[in-house]
Amino acid sequence: MKIVREHLNEEIIGTYSSRRGEGKIIVFKNPPSISRMSAWSRAFHDNFGNFYIADAELESQHDNIDTMHTDLIHFVQSIDSKVKTVWNPSEGYVHGVCWQRFKKTRNFYLSESYDTQQFKPEDLQKIKDYVDLIPRLYEPKDVNFIWEVIDTFQKFKIY
Repeated sequence: MKIVREHLNEEIIGTYSSRRGEGKIIVFKNPPSISRMSAWSRAFHDNFGNFYIADAELESQHDNIDTMHTDLIHFVQSIDSKVKTVWNPSEGYVHGVCWQRFKKTRNFYLSESYDTQQFKPEDLQKIKDYVDLIPRLYEPKDVNFIWEVIDTFQKFKIY
């Protein structure tokens, strides 16, 4: 069963296959709202401040979206090669930031990619400092961006 989507002033930039091949992932650029989006949606801000979000096409996949940030980023970069989202703490640079929705709440936490075993608190501060330099950071009206790392593998515990 496909979801019927309302016509909104947002850009759907395309779709790609889910990791298990059981459906499609729809990619939105700068959606005005996330209210109808999947729980656990993956998203990122690029180096231009745009907000991209991956959403499951099938309603049956909304509680377990079958994609990763790398899938979403590579898809967007295949459409626009100027989009960057790279983090390399050893070289001290960052372009963009990855987010993950917590269940069906309004809260997007930092991606598991920023696991505290790999990144130190000062590295997370570098990401915040970088985001402050982006001239126009698109933020949907119903999203709270939380500067803590999400951990969905330990019984959905939040750091």
